[in-house]
Amino acid sequence: LKASYSPELFAQALAMALVTGALGGLYPAWRATRMRPVEALRYE
Repeated sequence: LKASYSPELFAQALAMALVTGALGGLYPAWRATRMRPVEALRYE
């Protein structure tokens, strides 16, 4: 069984990984900007 991958499939997988990574990183960053520094340091 030989699998062949098209460039379009590779581009779609890369785009999906980038979007997922960006969304996964933006939400915690957004929450961090809304938190007061004193509250953020309390949890460390």
